[in-house]
Amino acid sequence: MSLEILFYARSGLPIQNGSSIVVNYGGKDKASYISQKSVALDINSVNAKYTGRFDNEVLYEFLEADEQPAIGNTSSYSPQYWIPSLDEWYKAAFYKGDGANSGYWIYATQSDTAPIPVQASLTGDGLANGSGNYANYAGGASWNVPSGSGNVTTVGTNGGPSFYGTYDQNGNVWEWNDSISDNLRGIAGGDWFCNEFRLSTDGTTTLNSDGSVRQSIVTYHGNPASTSSKIGFRIATFSNPLNLNDFVLVDDANNLADDNSLGSISYDYQISRYEITNNQYTEFLNAVGMSDAYGIYVAEMGQDIRGGILRNGVNGFYTYTTKPNMHSKPVNFMTWFNAARYCNWLHNGKPQGSQTTLTTENGAYPLFGAISGIVLKQIAPPTPTPTQTPTSTLTPTPTQSLTPTVTSTNTQTPTRTPTPSVTSTIASTPTITPTTTNTPTPTVTSTTTTTPVPTRTSTPTPSTSSTQIAFTTNSANYDNCAGNVSTVGTNGISSYYGAYDMSGNVWEWTDTTIASTNKVLRGGNLAYNASYLSSTFQTYADINSRSGFTGFRIGSYSLSSTYPNMALVSDVNNIANNNGFGSVPYLYYVGIYEITNDEYVEFLNAVAQTDTYFLYVNNMSLDTLGGISRSGSSGSYLYSVKTNKNRKPVNFVNWLNCARYCNWLHNGKPTGVSSVGSTESGAYDMTQTNIIRQNNATFFMLSENEWYKAAYYKGGGLNAGYWLYATQSDTAPTCVQLTPTGDGIPV
Repeated sequence: MSLEILFYARSGLPIQNGSSIVVNYGGKDKASYISQKSVALDINSVNAKYTGRFDNEVLYEFLEADEQPAIGNTSSYSPQYWIPSLDEWYKAAFYKGDGANSGYWIYATQSDTAPIPVQASLTGDGLANGSGNYANYAGGASWNVPSGSGNVTTVGTNGGPSFYGTYDQNGNVWEWNDSISDNLRGIAGGDWFCNEFRLSTDGTTTLNSDGSVRQSIVTYHGNPASTSSKIGFRIATFSNPLNLNDFVLVDDANNLADDNSLGSISYDYQISRYEITNNQYTEFLNAVGMSDAYGIYVAEMGQDIRGGILRNGVNGFYTYTTKPNMHSKPVNFMTWFNAARYCNWLHNGKPQGSQTTLTTENGAYPLFGAISGIVLKQIAPPTPTPTQTPTSTLTPTPTQSLTPTVTSTNTQTPTRTPTPSVTSTIASTPTITPTTTNTPTPTVTSTTTTTPVPTRTSTPTPSTSSTQIAFTTNSANYDNCAGNVSTVGTNGISSYYGAYDMSGNVWEWTDTTIASTNKVLRGGNLAYNASYLSSTFQTYADINSRSGFTGFRIGSYSLSSTYPNMALVSDVNNIANNNGFGSVPYLYYVGIYEITNDEYVEFLNAVAQTDTYFLYVNNMSLDTLGGISRSGSSGSYLYSVKTNKNRKPVNFVNWLNCARYCNWLHNGKPTGVSSVGSTESGAYDMTQTNIIRQNNATFFMLSENEWYKAAYYKGGGLNAGYWLYATQSDTAPTCVQLTPTGDGIPV
């Protein structure tokens, strides 16, 4: 089983009535719905069914019916507090300020020279006392631990600050951010033990053999469900509605990006001056952690000498206290999900009670019980101009935890530099109205408002002639009920406009950038539950990322004999849904089916005899979800479809592969090496850092609005409304089963 597959974790969000049991295989969840009357599950049968995919231990967790998401409201939030994006974090740390073209320091201490490793007092205050070119790294602050091994130190006492007044963005603990790479989350800033190499903006990027980014100096990426004594977080806000202390204004909107394309932000925002401390996190735990449903407390916080929080009592009556000398140290052993739940708690006004949608499970982030995978902010802050962002799939390796030997000395209050007064206030929280970047409005000669019934020119042929497929039921391939990709068009009814499998089977890349080099994905997939299929759920991934759960379909402005399987999407200038998505002011065509292995093999054999741009990866053959094999050697590669995979959707394609496929169609399906006349120009100029659809594109990936309308709009008028699912239904589809050759059988 490939790493790409393992990274795509099931978060098991329940949406059906009754309880839901989440089977968590080392962070890769599989939701299995059970009735309230039958909560028993045979562990042996579970392991027998899923061990082939997830060879790890099993953890059970229950989500009650009253904790299930209110699907119609999941996009109605504007986050009040959130985990900073990588660009927000980077600008606050390194930008020189005082203008939109001021440049960047190499270190977050307003210096181009590496900081001096700080030493600490007996109670853990950094001796730099909050000023100067110092930082807590390289093991210099070894209070209460063996010399040279390093420890967390009181926030704000270790040198600095940055230009905007933040502390410890170099060293102390790594900090989670919202960068995503291969279903991993970004962590930046270095820690108390790392070398200065990991604190700086400098350095080069190295690549894996398939062209994906392996390492970049600025940020690493880690499993968002992982914990370490070296990882904490800080938060961001626009208006700080709770009037929390210690936020600084990051202004100089529309500043230039650094040489590595990071740091440009088109809006003013505020970021916490210090990393979140044990004191602050203990307040959170005592408010919502009496029964710790989602693991917001980690045992190492109390057991490890570098952890700062103790838990007492039994489940239902837990209480939490900060360990001596650890009150103002940064909280650590933080998963990304725990940081997100802290932000939700602030967003909801610091409520008290159990962990529900009113406290930790909704707000800035629609978590709904998720403990793995990728969850996005409800509404992102204004999107900066997309740039090429270095990413990494490496996680800093923590040192081995030491046996706790907590002392009882009193905590000294650190001397902090005064908080600069903020003279500029944020009037309101910016919101996004989804738009299509650089998409031309085609000339429309027809004014009809009635959707023509698309003529299907090529019905998918089931793999076995003896199977009668029903295309009219409200069903889909999702929730791992089929266990594999299925023949396109055989999994249930189409959308109103005639497009199949826009619910389930594989995620589909869109043309829309959400942040930096991340593109939006829509539609859910064969393994995720029904909440991921709905019109309320949006996610995204880096353009270089690949998964067995991700494929694509194409769009066009007109019909072409070179690709006839297109359905007309009419109802020009239809209204948007209440979440802002779906309005399109022109006619266009949508692919009736996802691009199949048959179609992609034709492309590979035409242009990838020498696979210059990694249009093929070995997982297409090695993984059971993949459908394409390669033989021969570079210069004479030959591609073929695996048995019974001809009409299954192609997967393990990154966004760049899909753009090159569109270019190939645009250029008339030429043969030869990948070049300007075949894969590198046409619908998309692949030589650009910011790759956007060209005005003359004849085939392209759909924008998010185009995809959303084709999937969910009810059609037949400009104010017809939207279905919740792409099967013309507001009720979750039933799961399909598969024939022995992979055709869907709606049940």
